[in-house]
Amino acid sequence: MPYRIQNLLLTTICLIVFSTFQLSAQTLLIEEGTLMHNDEPRACIRVQMDPLPKEVKKAWHDYLDDNYDIDLKGIGFLSNKDMLKAEGVNFPEITDKGINLYTRVVEQGNLTEMCVFASLGHDIYLNANDYPVEFQRLQNTVEAFIGSYLPNHYQNLVKETEEELEDLIDRRKNLSDDISDNLDKITKLEKENREKNRELTTVEEQIRNMTSILDARRDKLQQIDRRLINQRLR
Repeated sequence: MPYRIQNLLLTTICLIVFSTFQLSAQTLLIEEGTLMHNDEPRACIRVQMDPLPKEVKKAWHDYLDDNYDIDLKGIGFLSNKDMLKAEGVNFPEITDKGINLYTRVVEQGNLTEMCVFASLGHDIYLNANDYPVEFQRLQNTVEAFIGSYLPNHYQNLVKETEEELEDLIDRRKNLSDDISDNLDKITKLEKENREKNRELTTVEEQIRNMTSILDARRDKLQQIDRRLINQRLR
């Protein structure tokens, strides 16, 4: 059955995720689930969310390292495993015993699924029935991570989107200005073309007139040449 998220911070984050990012169908789901590990179903805290698996792994690794001094193996330089683990570590916020902490992060359809579970030793896994206090603490840890990670994730996305939008707005203005300048040039060129067309019409008329005059003068020249020749012959 899905857990009721009583943490006020996480509830706020859920509202932000579902209201602010509805356009891209953002999803957040936290519930108790099971997954197979060492050939047996194990109780886990399952989270489904939008960020990419590698981003979630890196953020979860850094969160555990910064807040609990736990080094989660499986993500880092040249490493990107689906199953991350920190075995034989001290995690007093969950239990005073040594603990093996496991996290599987995989792509699930269009979402990322993060499953966190833990064991106190060989085949002794935390679950809500046998270890309710420890299991609830594990859930609280996961919820605290989500409450820390997702707001920063979406704030970064908002910032990136705002910057991209500003770039697009600037590009739109530049294009509009270019189009306006070109239209002004076109208007000026069209005016010049109209004037040149009128001048061309005049010049063409002048060419026709001048051609007629030239033809007439050539005829006159030929007539004079013939007369002069005739007079010499007499």
